[in-house]
Amino acid sequence: MRLKTVLAILLIWGLGTAPAHAARDWTRTVAATPAGGYLIGNPTAPVKVIEYFSLTCPHCRHFAETGMAPLRSVYIAKGKVSVELRNFVLNGPDMSASVLMRCGSPAQAVHLYDAVYADQEKLFAGAAALSAEAIERINATPTDGKAAVFAREAGIDKWFVAHGLSARQTNACLADKKRQQKLVDLRTEAVDKLNVQGTPTFIVNGTAVNGTQWDDLEPAIKAALGG
Repeated sequence: MRLKTVLAILLIWGLGTAPAHAARDWTRTVAATPAGGYLIGNPTAPVKVIEYFSLTCPHCRHFAETGMAPLRSVYIAKGKVSVELRNFVLNGPDMSASVLMRCGSPAQAVHLYDAVYADQEKLFAGAAALSAEAIERINATPTDGKAAVFAREAGIDKWFVAHGLSARQTNACLADKKRQQKLVDLRTEAVDKLNVQGTPTFIVNGTAVNGTQWDDLEPAIKAALGG
């Protein structure tokens, strides 16, 4: 019997060497959490990181630019670490943008988290250049309607439409008062239960990290992994 025929029979019987399956990339696993955040990675990872972030925060942008890539590739991808992203709204533009970031699926929310920090200055340029008349219109709007008015006056809604949301989605999400209240509740819970005071704040397996950047977070992750 020829060698090729023997090998073919062995493979049919399951006795030959089959190609190895590629290791799972956990960075592709994203889910909403009961706490109101977005979990990236293995939900049973031994090390769990929480990041409280503001979309208008320059320090958060710096972390996104310098820390998220190694966090994902070195730790999350291999299933060792998960990260939960939780909004911590700081101001009016942040509220409008946060409502829209959370408007679609969990995977889309994480995509928009990345996109905002890659284009933060452009996204919020309109907010910095609001006219006195626009500010007056925003101030005259009831609290639960300010996010929608601010988004339209500052062009924040248009940025999100350009980055994957439909105009119908943005209008519906901005009009949904429960979405705004959820963000208020997230912030209140962070302050009351975890003493979060600013952004970014990192929590590793229940312990707050002293610092705001990757050079502060990575040692805490390594310690939690026992390395």
